[in-house]
Amino acid sequence: MFKIITLFLFSLAFAGCVSGLKKSTVGNSSINNRIQRASIKSPVNNEKRIMEELTGQERATGPAAADLKNAPLPTRHFYAGQRAALQKNYIMAIKHFNTVIKKYPNSNQVKPALLAKAQVYKEMGLAEPAQLNMTLAQRKINFKPKKQIVRNSTSNKPQVINR
Repeated sequence: MFKIITLFLFSLAFAGCVSGLKKSTVGNSSINNRIQRASIKSPVNNEKRIMEELTGQERATGPAAADLKNAPLPTRHFYAGQRAALQKNYIMAIKHFNTVIKKYPNSNQVKPALLAKAQVYKEMGLAEPAQLNMTLAQRKINFKPKKQIVRNSTSNKPQVINR
């Protein structure tokens, strides 16, 4: 009889501890949920925090966000491609570099985009496209607009037109 009473008291005490544990974990889980929701709401803060941890710097080197906001589109695409390449998002990096190369063939960012694209292909282990882009970059001469002299039909004064 003594054993039964002891087991009964022990089980009551043990059950009380378990319910106490359940209450404490429930309270902690609501706190954890709030933390997770806060981190989901601000991915920019998480990205900044992660970059600080990885680089040991408060802000990553490179052009400031304010500078890029006013930069021409080829420059924006180029830096977006570089950012994607640093994050090992190679497909997105190649898309940005291709945008610079195809949509803005006369910009100063074409040669760096070709070089960066070659580097991305090299990191992916694709030697042939890497070599092709490297060759294209070496052949690429920065475009300078041609000046064309045109004579107006109404006057004989020559006019210079940049094309």
